[in-house]
Formats: sequence, C-alpha cells, structure tokens
Amino acid sequence: MEKKFEVEFLVEAIEFLESLDDKSREKIIYKIVSDNLKEVNKKMHKNLFSIILFVILLNSCNFQTTKEAGIKYSTRPVFQVLKNIEWREVGLAKELINVKEKMVIILGGSNPLPLHQWEELKVGFPWKKNIDRHVLINKTALVRSPNANSNCNRTDCLIEIENKGYSWIELA
Repeated sequence: MEKKFEVEFLVEAIEFLESLDDKSREKIIYKIVSDNLKEVNKKMHKNLFSIILFVILLNSCNFQTTKEAGIKYSTRPVFQVLKNIEWREVGLAKELINVKEKMVIILGGSNPLPLHQWEELKVGFPWKKNIDRHVLINKTALVRSPNANSNCNRTDCLIEIENKGYSWIELA
C-alpha cells in the first residue's frame, strides 16, 4: 500500500507508547492515524469542492471573442519614421535601470563602457543592472530619448548621461 502521509511521534510520546501493553498501544496509534487521515480527507474534499465550483463558474461564463465583442485596436503609427533613419544590427544591449526615477539608460554615447568591463561594473541604489536579453528582431533604431524635445533634429534627439565615468543614452 502506498503511504499518503507519515505520522512522526515526539520522543516523549514514543516512550509513553512503549510503556503500554500491545492492545492499548495499537488502539492509541490507530486513533491518531485515523484522526489525521480524516483531517487530510477534509482538506482534500474542501480543495476539490473549490476547484469544481471554479470550473462550473468558469464554464458558465460565455466569453466573446474580441471580434464578436466589437473590440478593435488602432494599428496606425504614433509618429512618422524618418526616411533616412539609421537602422542598426541588433546586438546585446547593456542597460542600467534607475528604480527610483524609473529610467533606463543604455550603454552608448561619446565614452561608453567597454563591453569587457560590464561584468566588473558595480552599481548601487538606485541603479540596477538590467538582465541580458536576446531580442528576436533583425534591425533596430533609437529615434529619440523620451525626454528629448519631440521636434528635435538628429544630433539632439539622444540624451547622453554620464554615470560611473562613462556615457550612456537615455532609453526609457
């Protein structure tokens, strides 16, 4: 028979049980085990009841598709992409996150941190290194930093920030 659970007795309980005759010991152990089994069964039935109730409620809901509900999303561009935009091959982005100001900066600019020094770079609060992500696109372009003027020209569209003696570009 497969064990469903195991009852462990305290040292004092074992000593007490050993002091009893066989019949008394068996009755007490049976009572302890059967009470634990009843408790386990109660919890299982309660959980099973909750699951069944959830499934019934979920199945009684008739969810429409977005098309049936008439929900539409606009897919027009937010801004016009420049005709002479500089597309770049995607690489591994090295980013720092400022958790206090909710800002992301990316390695770049006039004096970027050499990639081989990234692992040794130590940052403290409010900065945190972002995880390395491998994106699944072929080309990318950073049009402008979020705090740059919306009608900026090419040279002043990227805001350069200095951090730890290196230059970074405001990304988000």
